[in-house]
Amino acid sequence: MDNVLNPIEIGQTIKNLRISKNWTQEYLASITYCSVRQLRRLENKGVYNIETINAFARALGVSTISILTQDAFHFVANLLFTFLKVFIIFTIINFFFVIKTTSLIV
Repeated sequence: MDNVLNPIEIGQTIKNLRISKNWTQEYLASITYCSVRQLRRLENKGVYNIETINAFARALGVSTISILTQDAFHFVANLLFTFLKVFIIFTIINFFFVIKTTSLIV
């Protein structure tokens, strides 16, 4: 995954926000004045239009930027998790190296 915005992930973010509010697709479609068919397509195939993202953000009670940066947040979280794994592995290797070298000295 790169940090370039992915329209499919934006659609997934909108879907996740809708589900977190326990809203049906029918309800969200009705308050955004779009068809259920269009909403399903947006959630599954992605959102490519900033005005559409704005409309859904307003309806869901979040900022447009929070929908757009959700992908960037996951990118940074994955990067930090990878760094943590490498750090732990390095620490374990270093620990065994120190034990081996100190046992040679004694």
